[in-house]
Amino acid sequence: MTDAIRATRASLWLFAAHYRHKPLQAGAILLGIILAVTLLTGVKATNENAINSYSQASELLSRQASGYILPPSGFATMDEHQYFRLRQAGIPALAVLEGVVMNSHKQRLAVTGSDLVAASAWGRDHPGGDSPLVDLPLAALLVGEPIVLMSRTQAAQLAPDGQMQLGRYQVQVVTLPDSRQLGNQILTDISFAQQLLNKPGRISYVALMRESDVENPQLSQLLQDNNNLRREDGGSSLTKLTASFHLNLQAMAMLAFLVGLFIAYNGIRYSLMKRQRLMLKVLQLGVSRKALMAALIIELVLLVHLGSAIGFVLGLQLSQWLQPMVAMTLEQLYGARLLPGQWQLSWLMEAIALTLATALGACIPLYRSLTRQSLAQSGQLLTQNLLHYRSHQLQFTLALILFFISTLGFSLSQDYRISLALLALLTLAIPLLLPQLMRWSLNLLTKLTPPGLGRYMVAETKELTAPLALAMMAILLALSATIAMNTLVGSFEHTLKNWLDNRLHGDLYIRPRPVDVSHVAELLADDVDITAIHYQWEAFSDFAPPSQMVKTPTADNHSGDAIDEQAIVNTDIKPETQPPMTQTIATPAVNSSAITEQVLLLSRDTQAVYDTLAIKQATSGAMTDFLAGNSAFISEPLAMRHQLQLGDRIWVRALASVFPHGIRILGIYHDYGKPMGEVLIAHNLWLQAGLSDDSRNFAVNYRKDIAVLEQRLQQAGLSPAIMYRQQKIKQQAFIMFNRTFAITGVLSSLTLTVAAIGLFSACIMLMQTRQAPLARLYALGVSRPRLMTLVSSQMLLLVLLTTLLALPAGALLGWLLIHKVTLQAFGWSLQLVWDWQVFFHAMLLALTACALAVAIPLYRQIRRPLISSLQQETL
Repeated sequence: MTDAIRATRASLWLFAAHYRHKPLQAGAILLGIILAVTLLTGVKATNENAINSYSQASELLSRQASGYILPPSGFATMDEHQYFRLRQAGIPALAVLEGVVMNSHKQRLAVTGSDLVAASAWGRDHPGGDSPLVDLPLAALLVGEPIVLMSRTQAAQLAPDGQMQLGRYQVQVVTLPDSRQLGNQILTDISFAQQLLNKPGRISYVALMRESDVENPQLSQLLQDNNNLRREDGGSSLTKLTASFHLNLQAMAMLAFLVGLFIAYNGIRYSLMKRQRLMLKVLQLGVSRKALMAALIIELVLLVHLGSAIGFVLGLQLSQWLQPMVAMTLEQLYGARLLPGQWQLSWLMEAIALTLATALGACIPLYRSLTRQSLAQSGQLLTQNLLHYRSHQLQFTLALILFFISTLGFSLSQDYRISLALLALLTLAIPLLLPQLMRWSLNLLTKLTPPGLGRYMVAETKELTAPLALAMMAILLALSATIAMNTLVGSFEHTLKNWLDNRLHGDLYIRPRPVDVSHVAELLADDVDITAIHYQWEAFSDFAPPSQMVKTPTADNHSGDAIDEQAIVNTDIKPETQPPMTQTIATPAVNSSAITEQVLLLSRDTQAVYDTLAIKQATSGAMTDFLAGNSAFISEPLAMRHQLQLGDRIWVRALASVFPHGIRILGIYHDYGKPMGEVLIAHNLWLQAGLSDDSRNFAVNYRKDIAVLEQRLQQAGLSPAIMYRQQKIKQQAFIMFNRTFAITGVLSSLTLTVAAIGLFSACIMLMQTRQAPLARLYALGVSRPRLMTLVSSQMLLLVLLTTLLALPAGALLGWLLIHKVTLQAFGWSLQLVWDWQVFFHAMLLALTACALAVAIPLYRQIRRPLISSLQQETL
């Protein structure tokens, strides 16, 4: 045992001496591991921080609430006497008012008003132990002076001098450390918020701070004006809503991790190839095969630990860079607020374990074949064994099996998580096809090439496929993923543009307070230059899908005939003349305690429904039944999230007085505006359900310059914060779109960069092994320019073949991302748009990396003395 340990230790010292002499080999291995762990850790830290933020989200400067009292459906605010009544009953609660106000730069900013005294009382257990209002002008805040609180980061952007204009007030900005978890919110005392938002005596909701109060049955007796009680779900609903977003980020990180490991494995294989004679001599000197195998494994473990540690530190820095983009996307798209994150040592352990397991699984077969070589075997024969093409045939067969499994799985999958796993299998199968396809292509090209130096160039290129296979597989993987992701982004942008052009039919949109609706309607009616006015009513309401309903046989007066499968159409709805249909069906009952989701309940005037609704699927006669108030249309994201079909019934709390057992779905329409589900009903049903007619927004068409109408409405006392131009809405929509996909684009670019670095390092290492063959060609009369052209053409030919395979592979992955993963994850049907510019840009990057990788060592080669190059070992 002592001799084996001594032999292993001696082998390790020998390997260390080799790396001191050839640091490029160790650097190539570490580079792949560092890049892989960096991207994996960066995205993991970002995702973990976001998910933890959902469950730990608290009221601003306070603690996490146990429940909420919300205004009734159809109303955005409630009377503040609800809050006073709870406090008089001894129930600890927190009143909150939310709204939007404009600054001097015409930016709409979200403002939150809170009872800061109550927040202070319940926030003493924040990190640090003191009240969150220490050193703040509490007295001035409580008397309603124009003072707002911001995080230090937010204040540096909006009010670097400590002052800013909000609405009609010039406010003083007090900054708090980012650790106070304000995020991008602007906080003030509720007394000033009511003045700033022009909502005197109103609050948005009441947060209940004790779990026992939420469970107390006497709490329902304290509710007034039909206000609703909702339990806090610990962030589970937000976690579910954003799960697909985080899963997509994790998938991109795993792709980058895989590309990085390709680079590391290629470096390991190159290092072994350069040490083959050294290890053969070590075996001949009496070192046992087990001792040599143990030394190689220990070397790999040390490299993995060192590379993972460096990659972990860089990954945390990458997370700090990515987090602002993710926070912006989650806050604007999902309303989620990210808290300052803290790294965990377990992430490093996970990264080391995953990297080590993958590296050992890939390298141990290579180590075994190396240590089992015959002592009489020459180094040249070992090299030929390492480059044996039989493995390429096995890889090709495995790829075909993975293709078959993916094809079968996609035909059955209805869940985005399963589809994404199948997409991962397909993504892994694509590079496995490459070596064998390249060999077949080069065999065919060799036969078609005239004899001479050109045929030699093609024939030798075939011999280079094995040592460059892993680098080419990595570049193929990155190119395919980049093309697929850019196809997805381009298709989404095209679809979103067309949807906005159809959806936004007014020149100016006005969202007044309910108390101002009549005033706005009078102002618009008096303007002769207004050509059309359309209306939309909206309210939030609790929702339950069929899965949360318990069916019992009963009759329902608002039901229709059984859905005819043949009657389902996928074209735009036109006015129908058929009367509503009736039928007796099963009656579902809803367990209200299980309801954890809200939907946006909408209604529009009839003309607006025809002008703006982009129907995906509907039954025959659906529009007539809908306008009669007997059924509803739902948005595509809501239908996909709950697997809802035409004819299903959904329970909506706001409609419970009319449809206590659920309203029937007769149409599904496209919606790309928000992830929250929408339910659209006719206006007569809106009124029948007792919803407020004052929850009305206006869409106005104007024959003159829209600025004239805006100025007139402002002179009449309307705030510019409630008016939105069509072009401004489109501009903001595409700003949010770009921010949503910014992090995906960054990860895609990083992955491609990692692959390009791998190609660069592989070409440099390969050129070092080809010094002797190139020197022989030069000695045989091949001029230096022709020699440079020959070598460059070989490398560029391999990259070109790789990019040609990346074209159909990227198109296939893009099609599946659009028609499977995105549709199932977000509920968005997208029209595939192919962009050749994306493909040529990716191909140009790969060719540029290859040209640089060849030019540098080739330039050094032609400047070296001929005898020195001829003395180098051959490939």
